[in-house]
Amino acid sequence: MRLTTSLSTLAAFVAVAIAGCGSQPPEAETSNAVLLESEARETIQSVLFDQKKHYLENNRFTVSPKELGDAEITLRSPNYEYKIKAKPDAKRGVAIAAAPRRPNLRSLTGVVFAVNGKAADVTISQICESNEPSKTPPQFVAIPNKATDQMLCPTGSRAALDLLAQQ
Repeated sequence: MRLTTSLSTLAAFVAVAIAGCGSQPPEAETSNAVLLESEARETIQSVLFDQKKHYLENNRFTVSPKELGDAEITLRSPNYEYKIKAKPDAKRGVAIAAAPRRPNLRSLTGVVFAVNGKAADVTISQICESNEPSKTPPQFVAIPNKATDQMLCPTGSRAALDLLAQQ
C-alpha cells in the first residue's frame, strides 16, 4: 500500500512537472521576443545602410535586394517577412517593412529618404516599431523635404532607438 501511494504521488508529481514544461514564464517569453525582434531591427539597419550606399553610387534607391549587392539579405526568415517598397519613388526614398511570422512580436518599418542638404542631397533614415505585437508594420505618412525635418513614427509605434534606450 505504501509503495502504491508513493508511486502514485511520484506519478502525479511527474505529470505536473511534464505539463509545466510546455509553458515558459512571462519573463522568458518577453526576453525571447526581444531577441527575435532584434533580428528584424538588425536586418532593417543593414538594408538601410546598403540603400544609402546604393543611393550614393547610383543617385537612386532600389527595391531589389540583388542590386544592393549584399548576398546575405534574405526577405524571409523563420521569424519575419520583409518587403522593400519605393516611398514615394526610387529617387526620393524607400521603406523596408518587417511583418512577424510568429505571434507576440512587434512589426517594424525602416525608411531612408534623400533630401535637400545645404550643399547636396543627403540621406536620412528612421526605424519605427509597433508599440504592441502586430502583424501590420507601421506606415510612414510624412516624407521629409529637407535634412532638418524630423521624422516622427506614426501613431501606435515608436522609434526603435527609444526602445533600445529603455533596455
